[in-house]
Amino acid sequence: MIYTNRNTTPLKFHKFLHYIYYPLIILLYLVVFYFYMTDYAVRASLNDEFFMVFMLAELVLAIAIFVGFFKWQLYSWYAVLISFFIAIPYSIISLADPTISRSFAIGQVVGSCIWFAIVYVYYKKRRPLFTDSGLDANAPDLANTPPGVNFCSSCGARIEQKANFCPRCGTNLLYKH
Repeated sequence: MIYTNRNTTPLKFHKFLHYIYYPLIILLYLVVFYFYMTDYAVRASLNDEFFMVFMLAELVLAIAIFVGFFKWQLYSWYAVLISFFIAIPYSIISLADPTISRSFAIGQVVGSCIWFAIVYVYYKKRRPLFTDSGLDANAPDLANTPPGVNFCSSCGARIEQKANFCPRCGTNLLYKH
């Protein structure tokens, strides 16, 4: 099922990610950067520029996701996917790091893949909610609309099948872009 209406779409997991998960991720990355920049011992133990580039990329993506979720911006949907396409290869690369225990690295790879699968399936079904040209929050839920019922593409008002103009906003229903 593809969700097209924010009012009827279950969004508990989205709210968890938006208000708890991504703020904590942002805070975690900021703390790591703070200690990396101010503490020589931390900088010596994290003497991996690749790790810091990864952390910076993930921080930027987490901020973009957090900010974009407020107004359902399409870039935040893509940032979620890009974040995983960075995190999973990084997890796989960490298998070769001798300073990380093998069981931890394997757990990180498996955990990243499972988390990606859950989030991908969740947001794949909700992608229409993030489009500017898609249905707005007040539009009808087309997934549960009986056949033969039409709605205005501009305002979402229910219209008769033979109508030429929308009764609410006056949009010409005969003209197709």
